[in-house]
Amino acid sequence: MDIDLEKEKARYIHKLEIRKLIIDKMFLGVIILAIGFVGNMYFETYRSQLSDQRFEYEKKLEAINAVRSAFAKMYQNFNSFSDIDTTPELPKDYGDKFNRSIDNVIYTTNSVDVLLSPSLEHEVEFNIWIYTAFHYQDVAKSHEYRDFASYLFDQFMESCKIEVGKLSKHSKKRFQFEEWPWEKTDSLGSEAFLDANFNKWKTRKLKL
Repeated sequence: MDIDLEKEKARYIHKLEIRKLIIDKMFLGVIILAIGFVGNMYFETYRSQLSDQRFEYEKKLEAINAVRSAFAKMYQNFNSFSDIDTTPELPKDYGDKFNRSIDNVIYTTNSVDVLLSPSLEHEVEFNIWIYTAFHYQDVAKSHEYRDFASYLFDQFMESCKIEVGKLSKHSKKRFQFEEWPWEKTDSLGSEAFLDANFNKWKTRKLKL
């Protein structure tokens, strides 16, 4: 075979190999760019989702802290106005102050209810009915309910921690309210709701 022809053939094959190598590298580069683009797109989406989740969590934390603060003030007023042993002389407007603290819990909860779980909303509602009963029968004469109110306060604080993931809902057996619908409480009155739950709590306490 002609040597020159063989050399030309070899050069041609070499050129083809170089072109193939260049094309392969270009193709690999395109693939890497595409992967990088898609990866960056997914990363930006993931980062955006994390940012949204963080924003939602922060707003939820703010909402729960606002409700906790209002609830704590309501309980503090109850604790002060029902303590006949250490507070023999109450301010003349103690009833109005106590009622305003209940209204503040209602207002605060309603303003952030979209950020609360249904279970926490129900717990707030049930507690409001309890405290409304304290108000109607005169909070200064509610000394016998102090242990009950203290228990409910501690449980509600735990519920807030559960809501933000700082405490497991299975950490301990919790008191379950008599889950009356609003219509039943409206018909029988908040004092009947208080009696039903207070008696249930006392029975539960004796069994522990």
